[in-house]
Amino acid sequence: MSFMFNPHPYDDKTAINKVSLEAEDTAAVVSGAKEIAIDLANEIIEQLTSKDKKYIVGIDGYMTSEIEPLSRLVIQKLKAEGYPVKLISVSAIYKSSDEMESLLQPYLQVDPAEDPAQLFGKLHKGDFSDIFDYDKLNNLKHILEEKDFSEQIIIVEGYGSAYSSLRKNYDSLLYLDVIPKEAVLRIKNGRAKNLGDDKIRPYKETLRRSYFFDFEIAVRLRAEILNNSLESYYLLNNSGDLQMMSATVFNKICSKLVKQPFRCKPVYCEGIWGGHYIDSLRNLPDTVKNCAWVFDLIP
Repeated sequence: MSFMFNPHPYDDKTAINKVSLEAEDTAAVVSGAKEIAIDLANEIIEQLTSKDKKYIVGIDGYMTSEIEPLSRLVIQKLKAEGYPVKLISVSAIYKSSDEMESLLQPYLQVDPAEDPAQLFGKLHKGDFSDIFDYDKLNNLKHILEEKDFSEQIIIVEGYGSAYSSLRKNYDSLLYLDVIPKEAVLRIKNGRAKNLGDDKIRPYKETLRRSYFFDFEIAVRLRAEILNNSLESYYLLNNSGDLQMMSATVFNKICSKLVKQPFRCKPVYCEGIWGGHYIDSLRNLPDTVKNCAWVFDLIP
């Protein structure tokens, strides 16, 4: 695990897989946060007008995905069109920090003698229900299920908002996806906190907890959503522009990709014995220092 503490931000563009799509599918992919927000807001308004009832949107994503900036842009557009929006952050129904620490203690024990670098731990096998406060979860479900139409548009955002007992109330669900390398780099750059935390922990402490807990429950929910096509829209939230496509287009891309040879994007990691051997094999730029590891796929 220790090698993944130091991935290089270098993005290897040699691993590009081209998939042949119909023109209408290619045109349906929207790029750019502002463009996506406008597209989503227009879709909500159109659906709200046709259904004549309140409209509930869930916005979830893999750990470190930038959910809040997107939801703020959507709300800004909706309000500019004269539609009031109620925003609910799912983090408000998390257990307290003390309860979270008690829950995680068996998985992240500190042993200065056996594990001075604090790298090891035990994988958590549960899901988001383990971090939700039961009473607060039930109260949120009640809010979503009630027939009060005074608040026409409700947006539920945050990690775990796609949890089964919540998403059944949504008219649409957005899922923002992030590759593991990008998630680690965001944590390293102080751009992400652990679930339920108010403050950012030291880098290695944040990453250790993410490996054994945060990433684990997030990846299980992601599998549940994507394997069953429960999302309305799939969004790529890696470095560069945000991209959005419908679940239908996303499934078409995946279906075509698995019928041809494809290459995963490699990850290059720094290490104490990093030399120039991998540099010469992969023709890496000078910015990639001490490259000791390269992984084309981590199963």
